[in-house]
Amino acid sequence: MQLRAGVNECVKPASRKKPLTGDSTRRADDSTIGKSFMPFLIVFLIALNLAAQSSITVTLVKPEVLAKDVETFPLFNPDRQIHMRKLFEEAKCPEIHEVPLGKKPTPATIVCIWPGEKPEAIVVGAHFDKVKAGEGKIDNATGSVLLPHFMRALHSSPKQHTYIYCAFADEELGLLGSKALVKKGIPGREKDLFIEGVKAMVNVDSVATGNTSVALSASDQWLAAVAKSMAQALKLPLDFVNLHQVGMSDSASFATKGVPVIEFHSLDNDTFPILHTDRDTIAEFKADPYKDTYRLIAFFLAHLDTAIANRPVKEK
Repeated sequence: MQLRAGVNECVKPASRKKPLTGDSTRRADDSTIGKSFMPFLIVFLIALNLAAQSSITVTLVKPEVLAKDVETFPLFNPDRQIHMRKLFEEAKCPEIHEVPLGKKPTPATIVCIWPGEKPEAIVVGAHFDKVKAGEGKIDNATGSVLLPHFMRALHSSPKQHTYIYCAFADEELGLLGSKALVKKGIPGREKDLFIEGVKAMVNVDSVATGNTSVALSASDQWLAAVAKSMAQALKLPLDFVNLHQVGMSDSASFATKGVPVIEFHSLDNDTFPILHTDRDTIAEFKADPYKDTYRLIAFFLAHLDTAIANRPVKEK
């Protein structure tokens, strides 16, 4: 996660009279989420749609596999780039591209395209690079490792949408990998159509320190409501903790182009100080919350494939 200079505090939204979610969710202020009745209505309607859906099928790996992959994730950024391509290949990604940040071939964002029945896409992203301090296990080996496991979880059955999995380079230097991808597009594909065809961008940055959280101030309200409904259906915890004063992640590069985004993390005031320090080691990794995050987002991604068609159209 790219941190803003001079800020060392994670901002938790102020309380409100009516929370966005149930007891397992932290409260959000009105300036973050808008009118108080809208989130409840959206969540209620999405929950009805989710209940009406016959089944959502995903194929999940054992938690110890996830933990081992985070523990063995390389320490140096060039090795991490090579490793991410290897993980995509092992997950049998049908189409892999490397999108360089500049004229040189490295550093580069590794992109896996899993074609669906239609070209409209759901982008799933996490940055693989780290700062000099620490091992970068939380920020962001935890997010990177999940990308190939999401592939395995979702693509045992055909999908309507094309899924584009992005392991971003140089997020820590100013979101450079995601900015380059948004600017250049994917090799061999029309640049403008790439962004126009993206229906949602789901970013995972710095998880496995506690409950799954959504940064509401950096996320689309409808996507956040879908995530909440899925968490309720799975009986998994989901918090809402904003990070709007401490930094940004790669979802911002897509949001500036008008793409609906959602930012998943697991930080709070106690765990945020781990980032960009020597504390960011495997010792801070918590297996049970990580398992829950993996399960929640995998089901969320699978559900989005059909749910997006029911998204309310905004009035112009």
